[in-house]
Amino acid sequence: MQINFLENGEKFLAVSCPNASASMAAPGDEQKLLAHAIVRGIPDGQTVFNFDYPVRLVPGLPFRCAVVTVDGQHIVCASIDKNNKDSIWVYNANNGMHEHKISLKGCNIKEMVSLLPLQNKPSQVAVITNEKGSIMDIKIRKHVRSIPKWGGTSTKDGKFGLYAPSRGGLELLELKKGSTVKTFIPKVAEGVFTVICMFTENDEYVLYYHSGRKTLRVFRTSDTEMIANYRMQAELTSIKSTTDGKSLVLGTVDGCISVLAIADPQKSEMQEFLKQLPSRDANWKKKLAKQKASARFKAAMRLASISTRFGTPVDEDDDDDDKDNEA
Repeated sequence: MQINFLENGEKFLAVSCPNASASMAAPGDEQKLLAHAIVRGIPDGQTVFNFDYPVRLVPGLPFRCAVVTVDGQHIVCASIDKNNKDSIWVYNANNGMHEHKISLKGCNIKEMVSLLPLQNKPSQVAVITNEKGSIMDIKIRKHVRSIPKWGGTSTKDGKFGLYAPSRGGLELLELKKGSTVKTFIPKVAEGVFTVICMFTENDEYVLYYHSGRKTLRVFRTSDTEMIANYRMQAELTSIKSTTDGKSLVLGTVDGCISVLAIADPQKSEMQEFLKQLPSRDANWKKKLAKQKASARFKAAMRLASISTRFGTPVDEDDDDDDKDNEA
């Protein structure tokens, strides 16, 4: 199931494909495969609207999720046309009405991998393939341009993107012309591995994880200098940076969540930031134990208060009746 938020968190979109397993077992029934989209309100969870649209599952590729445009006005879905070819269906995000379809015929898009809303263009989405990214305008229903090698990762202003092939290498792309402006990692034949690559939330750093090396490398976007090369204890499954771009949150296959600080030597404020971390305090274990003891005491006090409040008082008349019965 896929979940997206709409209208500043007032609603959320959930998309599921109930008969996906049956379709994979019988590839000939791809045309009957339907995805169910439902929009609910927050926090009541009441259904606002729902709709179904046909989809096609491609072996080796994940489910092509629906996306919400930046302005929150449209829901864009990866669907199929009458010839069972990839197409884009656009729905109104306020009432769920189907507005129009956009055919990908003639756009030289071989196999759609995912959809991506553009942060700086509310009316445009990117169709990502293994070879390039294609910009589609859902308002005028036309293909705008193609960006070779782009994998969908971009800065907040939409000017720069990343090219990180599974065979190795990392480049910074200028998305308007599609040219390489900087090279972080030269192209070296390292085999085919899983690569996770992205910008931090403030676009100051580039994060690059390579499953073969089992390392997470951090590069400065301005001068492509590598400032960190962290060895992972287990395979990385997800990564996210904080909004200030000073820390990273890592999730690994062993179920652990780790928080790392980006110690950039060129930033003087990072020294004060590192000094304030709990791990830099020599007495942090004693302080943590004291906080836990205080939390346990407060929890016990609440339980005692609740048990006293809802306890059943003994009725004196009932006690007298019981004594008479015994007599």
